[in-house]
Amino acid sequence: MALVPAPDAHAWQAKNVSVVKVGIVVIAVLGVGGVFVLAIVDGVLGALDHLTVGDRLVNWTKNNPWFAGAASFILGVLISHFFWPGG
Repeated sequence: MALVPAPDAHAWQAKNVSVVKVGIVVIAVLGVGGVFVLAIVDGVLGALDHLTVGDRLVNWTKNNPWFAGAASFILGVLISHFFWPGG
C-alpha cells in the first residue's frame, strides 16, 4: 500500500477535471440551446398562424395515448431520480 501519491497523480486528476468541465458545459449549452430553439420555432409558428409546437404535441398525444403515457412516465423517472434518497 502506497502512503504517498504517485508522481503523476496531480496531472492526471487535473486533466480529468478539465474534461468533465467541458462535458458539463457542452450538455448545458445543448439543453438550454434546445429550449431557446423550441421557443423561437413556437413563436414563429404562432406569429404565422400555423399550429404551434404545443398544438402539434396535443394532436400527437391524442393519436398516440399509450406511447405518450409511456414517454411521460420515463421522463418523470429520469427527472425524479435526482430527488431519490441516495444510499
